[in-house]
Amino acid sequence: MKIETNYDYPPIPVRNMDWSAIDADSYDGVEDGNCMMGNGSTKQEAINDLLSQIYDDCANDDEFFEMLDEANIPEVEFSKSLNNEYQTWIYFNLK
Repeated sequence: MKIETNYDYPPIPVRNMDWSAIDADSYDGVEDGNCMMGNGSTKQEAINDLLSQIYDDCANDDEFFEMLDEANIPEVEFSKSLNNEYQTWIYFNLK
């Protein structure tokens, strides 16, 4: 896994899509392929969005953290809290 970010700055007044993040090792951009992309108003938000998508795609927490270890991703501080039965927030801080 190699996370790459890009500052897109679209010419619109809304700033919540200024940054994007992809896993450069697996992103292929094909509609039916691996086209996970994180977006956010900051670089960190885009990375968080991408990692939460990857987390959702993993079978369990162990698989996710094993993947991060194998990719030599810096230590990740991970927390998730269930706000209600329908919504889960996931936060990642790359150290």
